[in-house]
Amino acid sequence: MTASYVMRRRAPLYIHAFHEVQQRIRPSRWRRRLAAWVAATRPRADRNGEASDVAALDADGFAMLDGLVDRAWVEELRATLEQRQCRDRWRPELGRFGHNAIPAQTHVADIDDIIDIPEVLEIANHPRVIGAVSSYFGCMPTIDSIKAWWSLPGHDEAENEQYYHRDNDSIRFLKLFIYLTDVEEDCGPHTFVRHTHDRDICLERRRYQDEEIEAAFGAESVHRFTGPAGTAFLEDTYGLHKGQLPTGRRRLLLQVRYSVVPSIFMSRKRRIARDHHNEYVNRII
Repeated sequence: MTASYVMRRRAPLYIHAFHEVQQRIRPSRWRRRLAAWVAATRPRADRNGEASDVAALDADGFAMLDGLVDRAWVEELRATLEQRQCRDRWRPELGRFGHNAIPAQTHVADIDDIIDIPEVLEIANHPRVIGAVSSYFGCMPTIDSIKAWWSLPGHDEAENEQYYHRDNDSIRFLKLFIYLTDVEEDCGPHTFVRHTHDRDICLERRRYQDEEIEAAFGAESVHRFTGPAGTAFLEDTYGLHKGQLPTGRRRLLLQVRYSVVPSIFMSRKRRIARDHHNEYVNRII
């Protein structure tokens, strides 16, 4: 049993049913139409995003969120996460382990449930982020999951999400990524192919080699996100992307997924204090 399967078991049957339908809809224009219909049945957003953020998402498929967090916030969260146990998402038989005792065969070490960390919930509800996501969706979003993981060097070949692919998490979704370590070219930078969130090329549900992507879109379309700890960006990961295989230092990344409707990958719900956050947006976590 894979870790992915364990995560899917948490969602109700009707969410599984919708997931099976939406992941078979491949052309972006059809997905947008269905997403717009679904958004019309959701609560309306009470704020609009910054015009530059929304324009970048629409045009490129991602938006840089400079200044979203500061270095002190990053260092505090990283210190907290370093105390948490991890697991190999593809090798559950390895059990749980600390970040300094990750098995040699592990490419990606997921950190155990982190949504009980106040700093994480605060950034997931940041007004700038919620505003941009709301404008992109055309409705109030749902915080569907919050995760963090280490990407490890020391491997000759990439594995799973370290190859180009499209996410099929929901009919309309965005992900917030925040680097919690400095990320240079040898640290496994997140990589995205501009405009592919809205282009109907390479729509098969499979992994793609670098050569296929460059042949289809050109090397100039490939954007690698490098930067210091605290680098933050929103991305429509229906567009082609990957987490590049690290060759030097490890990478620690925080991810928040926002969706028009809950997905089968929703985080395990915790009883956490969220009195000053929107109840609808936070109802899944």
